[in-house]
Amino acid sequence: MLIELTIEGPDAVSFLQGYVTNDLSSIQPEVGQPMAITNIQGRVIANGWSYGRTDRVNLVIHPTVEHTVREHLNNYMVFAKSTILDTTAVVYLFETPVEGGINLTPLNWYLHTKPNSANNLDEMCVTAEFPIITEPTSGQFLPQMLALTDFGTVSFSKGCYLGQEIVARAEHRGAVKRKLKSISMTDDLAPIGTQIRDQDGKKCTVITRFQNQALVVGQI
Repeated sequence: MLIELTIEGPDAVSFLQGYVTNDLSSIQPEVGQPMAITNIQGRVIANGWSYGRTDRVNLVIHPTVEHTVREHLNNYMVFAKSTILDTTAVVYLFETPVEGGINLTPLNWYLHTKPNSANNLDEMCVTAEFPIITEPTSGQFLPQMLALTDFGTVSFSKGCYLGQEIVARAEHRGAVKRKLKSISMTDDLAPIGTQIRDQDGKKCTVITRFQNQALVVGQI
């Protein structure tokens, strides 16, 4: 389960361009682009997808980071002509096309408001090696550390956004010393955000897990 946070108003796209990593100039109503929201240090506070229109943008994120994202964006909306709607929509992921669904690139998943008990969010993320940030790991990692750049989440040609300078420097200087990897878990009780050691004894932080498999960020 994920949620949609909606920003509505005549400058919805132009406002969000300064706070998301993807380029909203090509936003579409039925196709979700991978996106991340970074803080001033370039760390990802939330990620998922964006879709909609120039005056109404839907951000698909994990429910545990809703308050963080609302608070973060509201800090900068003083002079915006858009607002974050008070209500959110609960949405579900599908691995096959569903009528009326939003196609989520580049994984070719689909998003719909109807419940879907067939697919488990954590299992899908672990299998695709696509992490979705939750509250315990919000604000800790650069997009490159989470391998989000491999999925086209970051545009390096759009204008500036909060944290852009640090993200760009890490990309062009190759300064990232920690990256996402998939490992088999031996500790069934290690929750998201816990520091563990991988098979080589290197420290890692658990980002997403399903059964005995996990996506972790650790030393290269």
